[in-house]
Amino acid sequence: MASSKKKRAVEDSMKAAGEELPDDGSATSEDDCTDESENEFMDQEVQVEFEARMPEDSDFNGIKTLLQQLFLKTSINLSEMTDLIISQNYVGSVIKEKECVKQLVSLVTTQCQEAAPELSGNLTEILHHDTVGLLLNERFINIPPQITVPAFQSLRSDMEKACRKNMPFTFSFFLMLCKTYRYKAKPKPGQPELFFSNPEEELISDMSDLSATWSVATERDGVSDGRWDMDDMEATRTLLLFQADKFGAIIDKLKAELAKT
Repeated sequence: MASSKKKRAVEDSMKAAGEELPDDGSATSEDDCTDESENEFMDQEVQVEFEARMPEDSDFNGIKTLLQQLFLKTSINLSEMTDLIISQNYVGSVIKEKECVKQLVSLVTTQCQEAAPELSGNLTEILHHDTVGLLLNERFINIPPQITVPAFQSLRSDMEKACRKNMPFTFSFFLMLCKTYRYKAKPKPGQPELFFSNPEEELISDMSDLSATWSVATERDGVSDGRWDMDDMEATRTLLLFQADKFGAIIDKLKAELAKT
């Protein structure tokens, strides 16, 4: 396509200069060849390799953008959280007690109390008396869910190495915040009540010890996932909490299930 546009630009300049254009037959033939070569690559599977590396200062804007699409208009200091993720690049993104963490704890406890009051007591008890790691699972659009498996495997390995060096990365629970959406009205029989933007997180939810969902429809400026703009759907966030010793089993489940897709 680019070569055709370039050729047309050359022809236009020749016309403007009063020069004679080449024979039409040859021009049509070249365009046809270009179209045929482009069509050869349509509907073909492309193998892409991803390189994993530690986050660094140049990743600040990208990481903050991913956090913004997760936390939307909440009062959490995402710049501080981004800096914290980058500063702890030796083991994924485990969060220590900073102001942004206090804001996160306030957010999830408040929302859980409203969305699932029967569970809020358990959540508050765990957050204040157990070691809880914030597990962030965000990626840009068109990155396949299969990348979650090696990412989680690498994170688990990093934490094990850190613990062997007596670093404080031994957790009792992991907390996740997931982008979800649901029907505004009661779903029809056979329809799921909740949809996960990242499909692998639905598998994780099946093994979670605690789950709570709340609406964020009023907090959105715009979301890349067009399904959230449907009249019968509303954007939500879902909190997942699971025991840390389940992490290995969760990775195994993701590996088995995502290999089928």
